[in-house]
Amino acid sequence: MMEKEISDPYWTSNLKNQIVCKFTYSNGETVVASVSQTTEGNSDWDAIFAKFSIDQIDQNTAIRAKRHEEAKLSRQMEEQRRADNMRREILFMAKSDAFEIDLVRTSKNSALKSKLRKATTVMEVTLLASIIAMENYNEQKTIENTETIESTETQNTANTA
Repeated sequence: MMEKEISDPYWTSNLKNQIVCKFTYSNGETVVASVSQTTEGNSDWDAIFAKFSIDQIDQNTAIRAKRHEEAKLSRQMEEQRRADNMRREILFMAKSDAFEIDLVRTSKNSALKSKLRKATTVMEVTLLASIIAMENYNEQKTIENTETIESTETQNTANTA
C-alpha cells in the first residue's frame, strides 16, 4: 500500500461526521476524498485524527467557509455589475432607436427631446418617444389642414374674382 500525506481536512456539515481532505500519494497523485467513520472503523478517519485535532479541522472549516462566502459575494457583485451594464446598454439602444424614428427626430419640442435623452428606464423612453411622435404628427396634420384650407380659400377667391 502506497504511503499518503493527508492535508486540508474540513467538516462537510455541522454534524461533524464527515471530513473532506486531500490525500497526496508517494507517486505524486493527489486525490480529494470524503471520509466518514464507520461501525467497522475507518483507517483514514483514524489517520486524520492522528495528525489533526478537532480544533484544527474546525479552523480549516471556518477558513474555507469564509473564503466561500467571499467568493459568493464577489460573484454576486460581478453579476450585479453585468446586469447594470446590460440595463444601461439596453437603455442606450432604446434611446438610439427612439431618435431614429422620423417623427421624434424631426420634432421641434426640445424640452421633451431633452427629457428623452435623460430618461432612466426603457418604459420612460417609450412613453416620451410616443408623446413626441404623437405631438409632432398632430402638428404636421394641423399644418397640412391649414395649408389645405388656405389653398381652398385662395382658389375660391380666384374663382369669384
